[in-house]
Amino acid sequence: MNNQIHLSALIKQLNTSIEKQLDKQLESHQTGFTSAQVQVIAYLFEHQDKVIYQKDLEHVMNLSRPTINGIVKRLIAKGTVKLVPNPNDRRSKQLILSDTTKEEAQKHQKEFENDIRTIEKKLTAGLSTNEVKKFKYYLNHCLNNIK
Repeated sequence: MNNQIHLSALIKQLNTSIEKQLDKQLESHQTGFTSAQVQVIAYLFEHQDKVIYQKDLEHVMNLSRPTINGIVKRLIAKGTVKLVPNPNDRRSKQLILSDTTKEEAQKHQKEFENDIRTIEKKLTAGLSTNEVKKFKYYLNHCLNNIK
């Protein structure tokens, strides 16, 4: 067998490393949230003008229903997210950030953006601007291929 690491294994390792860095940054800010929870909060915060359901998060974040259910369940337990029943379909419930969470997200938005920029700078250290553009292009291309 070839000793080379498969591309999929490298991508998984990279993703794990990025999540660990994000979790470390979040821990330093004492948010009490994981990177996955912050991704949900950020998405809801950025799309406050839209009606968002859990199934929407499955598609946007490319995560399974049980994973999204677990993340949302923990956010509800923390009082971060509320579920509002859809008047047309009682089975579906809209996800809405609590007022406190909206205020906190607004207040700390720049910090989180700086954290992500810091991680991306670390990730792309030694690459030219053109190489970073190509890297993003290739990643998007690969994502589209696999969908």
